[in-house]
Amino acid sequence: MKKIKTAPLLWFLKYKGWTLEKKTQRYYVMLPPAGLPFEQDARFYVPLEKFEGTQGYWDSVSGLLESLSFLYDIEKIELQLMFSKSLDKIKKDIEDRKGMVAQAS
Repeated sequence: MKKIKTAPLLWFLKYKGWTLEKKTQRYYVMLPPAGLPFEQDARFYVPLEKFEGTQGYWDSVSGLLESLSFLYDIEKIELQLMFSKSLDKIKKDIEDRKGMVAQAS
């Protein structure tokens, strides 16, 4: 199983319109964007980087991946692969894909 990293997971959520409500000693507390099927008080709790590699971290992230897979119709394995890359690598992949689309047009 790939090691999931916090930074790409947070970047993905922010890209999708989620906002950071607060940072606690254990979590980044994220608020969903309008239009998603959540109750008003819904939150995603993303564990801080310092907990990466612990069982508690993986348990929390695994639940988040299940929810994100359902919400955005993305296979869980694709999310795992994406979130195991460095943030710079993800940004480079996006730029490469944009370039490929521009060339195809």
